[in-house]
Amino acid sequence: MLPVATGHVPALPCYNGSVRLPMRHPPPAEAAAPAFCAYLDALAEGLRGLSLHAAARHTAPRRSRGRFGTAVQWHLGLDAHDSGPAADWEGTIEIKLVTVHRTARGHVRCDKLKVCDAHLDPYARLSNVLFVFADRWTRVVVGHTWFRRAGAGHAVLAAAYDADPHFDRPDLFVEARGRPGRSAPAYYVSARFVAEHVGLPDVPAITVDDAELRAHLRTGRVDPLWTPIAPDEDEAVCPRCGGGVRRLGPAEALRAKGVAPAVHRMPLEGVCARYPHGVCDRSRLPEPVPGVFGVREQIESLSCTGPVLRVADRVVEPDDHEHPVFLSA
Repeated sequence: MLPVATGHVPALPCYNGSVRLPMRHPPPAEAAAPAFCAYLDALAEGLRGLSLHAAARHTAPRRSRGRFGTAVQWHLGLDAHDSGPAADWEGTIEIKLVTVHRTARGHVRCDKLKVCDAHLDPYARLSNVLFVFADRWTRVVVGHTWFRRAGAGHAVLAAAYDADPHFDRPDLFVEARGRPGRSAPAYYVSARFVAEHVGLPDVPAITVDDAELRAHLRTGRVDPLWTPIAPDEDEAVCPRCGGGVRRLGPAEALRAKGVAPAVHRMPLEGVCARYPHGVCDRSRLPEPVPGVFGVREQIESLSCTGPVLRVADRVVEPDDHEHPVFLSA
């Protein structure tokens, strides 16, 4: 017997992945005019070796996706204003945080990077950029570099406008989450573009990120509490409560990856009870920047103890900001 039609149409499953959309802004014909600021460069150098964890918890909600970018803005003396039409610094220089990690084979990688919301011009945002690099796990700043939309980088970005967003794999594209009522289209540059035209640092402070570590170190978007440890030690003193934090797994894994899951010994109370724990190889941390912060403040920024250091309060503003500076193409 055939089923009787009831008029009920079953609901289709909801697609929650990302979708790519046509680009909205045509590329400019010319490369970007150069812009530079010696004070901003000195601030970025002052960040090197400092973890963004403490500032992120000071300035943004715990689960905010952009909390570490907000922390960079705060350290540089700025307010978070990513949605505005003007660039971050003096309306001419955009500041971008790039989190980097190391693969099991030792290669340094990053993910695709959000440029701006889809209603803003991505070519203007990429005209002059200060890229700040931080390790994915410890959020220790490992370096910075300057980028200007010129030369081969300009050509690659301009070519993306006529490329098929699905089949041509352009380096600049519009992407949105496929959630009904929550679509937020934005421009992104590919990880390949950042690696080839901006350049990624390769220093010991960049740690390994893999699925096994993520399973032990993170719950949802909750970051672990970090405790620095010597690579040959099994246990260290918790900088938050003075208890013991014991490394899980062999010492060889800590030496190879730079980080390892850990367990906090009893008594477990206060802030230590609400977060997962991890240890990081103390010997991999960069040297503190002279005159900006010391070893104690470096550990406090990583473990979120003590007062929150703001780099803009420590770096002396130079008499000459050295701009405009006319760079060669």
